[in-house]
Amino acid sequence: VLGYPRVASLALTGNLAKAVHAIESPGLASFFARGGSFDLEWHEFFGQFTIVISYLFDPDGIFETNVKSCGPRQFIAAQH
Repeated sequence: VLGYPRVASLALTGNLAKAVHAIESPGLASFFARGGSFDLEWHEFFGQFTIVISYLFDPDGIFETNVKSCGPRQFIAAQH
């Protein structure tokens, strides 16, 4: 789970996730900008998934476009 650790850690407690990664990580900053150069660690992180489900508010699709460029076959932008 990528999110705010205090909240996302609930998924660990309920055995719904294997790990929690902080959305405030400095390496993620470029994923929120058009045409950013991505941190290799985060590029590989997103690239390992077949499906990414996002509840992030992303009206311009910047985060979605950047994550898709890392390799996931499917990106689901969930409604909030």
